[in-house]
Amino acid sequence: MGSLHGWREMNVVASLRGRQRGFTLIELLVVIALIAILAAILFPVLAQARERARHATCTSNLRQVALAFQMYLQDYDEGFPQLFYTGPAGRTTPDNFGLFRWPWLVVPYARSFGLFFCPSDRAAPGLRDQRNPLFGYHFGLVPSWGYNAHYLSPGEDPFLPDHPEFAPIPLARVTAPAETLLLVESIWWSPPRRPRPPNTPATGYYRVYPPKQWAGAPPLDGLSYGHCWPRHFNQVASTAFVDGHVRAMTIPALNTEPLWRAEK
Repeated sequence: MGSLHGWREMNVVASLRGRQRGFTLIELLVVIALIAILAAILFPVLAQARERARHATCTSNLRQVALAFQMYLQDYDEGFPQLFYTGPAGRTTPDNFGLFRWPWLVVPYARSFGLFFCPSDRAAPGLRDQRNPLFGYHFGLVPSWGYNAHYLSPGEDPFLPDHPEFAPIPLARVTAPAETLLLVESIWWSPPRRPRPPNTPATGYYRVYPPKQWAGAPPLDGLSYGHCWPRHFNQVASTAFVDGHVRAMTIPALNTEPLWRAEK
């Protein structure tokens, strides 16, 4: 009986060992191949989903900034903000060093610095860090959208300190507010065509130029499309119009001079 019992135990152990055998090399390779195929399918889908979410947030932020423009117009006798002007340092918190670019004029109506940045505009994040002692300067210089100042706040020399005053026009001169660009998603980097400081950040820029001032590409740089930039899906730029509505537009669609002019 003892030997029979021992024989049965050996059979049970052998059976369990047979069930617990590991995967063969071929089985492991098949599993790895399946995981790789699933990852190749899912990663682009997830990336697109994340970018759609960022685009939705970007559109929401831009709509709030466009609404802030509407409130500014109401308070300033329907006059658009200046592109920028200079004044004494130390008048803002954080300090903008006396450089009052349009975001500083509009932010009191938006009540948040963060609204002026698009989550897809992720280059040089240190420029948007409010702990940075230069944040006040950067906030005015590199919002995610550029102002159509050529028509709405004309004045052609952007270089300090000897520039003329930018003279904003009244809203009454905009004959088709729903068809006139106010803000366009923008980018700024050091172009090879002009002498500028090296390593200019590829982030947003506070002004954009109309198509007649576009440099064209190649070479592709910030001036190729007048600082306008299709940040989303490499195809569209978030765009606000004078009447406050927001639309995603391609570069070819923006390359239409009447969209930029105040008077049609």
